[in-house]
Amino acid sequence: MFAIQEGGGRLKVTKTVLQTKRAIGHSKNKWCIVSSCRRFHLETGRWTAMQNKLAQEIVLLREPPCVFLNGIMYLSSLDCRIIMVDIERKTWREIEWLVDMAHRTEIVTIGQSLGILHAWLTYKDNGSSQVQLYVWVLEDIASRRWTLKHTATNILELFGRECYNDEESFRAFAIHPDRNLIYITDYG
Repeated sequence: MFAIQEGGGRLKVTKTVLQTKRAIGHSKNKWCIVSSCRRFHLETGRWTAMQNKLAQEIVLLREPPCVFLNGIMYLSSLDCRIIMVDIERKTWREIEWLVDMAHRTEIVTIGQSLGILHAWLTYKDNGSSQVQLYVWVLEDIASRRWTLKHTATNILELFGRECYNDEESFRAFAIHPDRNLIYITDYG
C-alpha cells in the first residue's frame, strides 16, 4: 500500500507509505516539481530515499493522478509523460505519451483496471462540435508502448446534447478497477 503525502500528515496503511519530497510548489499553483520520494517501511520504522535520476524535472499536479500497480507507482506529469517509480528496485523511468496525441493535451489521466494501466483523455478538434474519448492500455511495461483500446466519437450524446459550447468541458475522471467502465462528467 502507498500514499502520496503533502507533509507531516499521518496515514494508516498496511505495508508502506511512499512520500514525495517537493522541491518547488506553491499553494496558489496547481503544480509541483518532485525531486525525490521516500518510502517508509512499517516493519523497520525507517525511511528510504529514492532520488529522481531522470534527465528532466517531473512536474505534477498538486493532486496528481497516480496508480500503484505490481510494485510500481505511476504518476502523470504535466508534460505528457508518465513516470514509473519502481519501489523495490528504487528506479525511476518514464513513458512518453503518444506523439500524435501529445499536442492535444498537457495532462494525461491514468488509472488501473483488470490489472492493466490505462490512460485516457477527452478531446475536441477545432471546428468540430464533437467531443471524443480515447482510451489506451499499457499491455507490456518493458516496451512502454500504448495500445489504443477504445474510442467514443461523440460523448456529447451520453449527456443528451448535440453540440458543444466554449463554456462546457467534459472529463473522464476515473476507471473502475474490476470492470471495463470509465466515469465521465460534464462541467462548465
